[in-house]
Amino acid sequence: MQLKNTSKLFLTLLFVVSLTYMSCKKTEKTVTPIESLKSDERFIAIVKQNASLIANGSNGKEAVSLITKPNPTAAELNKFSSLLGFKDFAEYSDFVQKQDAVLLQLKEEYQLEKVSQKDLTTIGIEVLNSTKQPFKISSLKGNVVQVEDMNNCERIRRNCIITVGATATAAHVACVAADLTVLLGAVCHGAAIAYQLAAGDNCNAAAQDCNGVVTAE
Repeated sequence: MQLKNTSKLFLTLLFVVSLTYMSCKKTEKTVTPIESLKSDERFIAIVKQNASLIANGSNGKEAVSLITKPNPTAAELNKFSSLLGFKDFAEYSDFVQKQDAVLLQLKEEYQLEKVSQKDLTTIGIEVLNSTKQPFKISSLKGNVVQVEDMNNCERIRRNCIITVGATATAAHVACVAADLTVLLGAVCHGAAIAYQLAAGDNCNAAAQDCNGVVTAE
């Protein structure tokens, strides 16, 4: 009799454990392999956007001085945004919010908070160097040049911008993954963009030096 009761108890416990296990399995999130990020159109678009900001931005030093001010005025924020190629700060803010929304999706699907900045940068560089969807930028003269037609100096600039764009994307991912407040998040993204612009100036200067152009300090 005692054995029969013990068997019933065991079966009951087994049933409860099974239900608990199945419930946990249902709530488990499927993590997409990080290698798939290279072919994810959303990530590809973001990396290209960040690299394009660098290639098309102007006067990085002035932009950095504006975005790093403790309390920039509305006029200064609009000026900063125009240097990035946006109409005004409202358009720039809309761009950041939309990018953040996509980055949050990618964070959840790939658990990006567990991926190192180095690995994310490497993936970004691979994306921009992909021959399937080659990243095109305007030359220093303003015309778009095919990668195969670039001279050595333009290749130096393009490779530099690719590295900076990928690094900046990894920084923006870190801002989203940190789950910061709206204010701190804006500061975090601002710091990443300041890096983009300053480094972009260096990319242009390297190409100009290669071409024998004297750049003003």
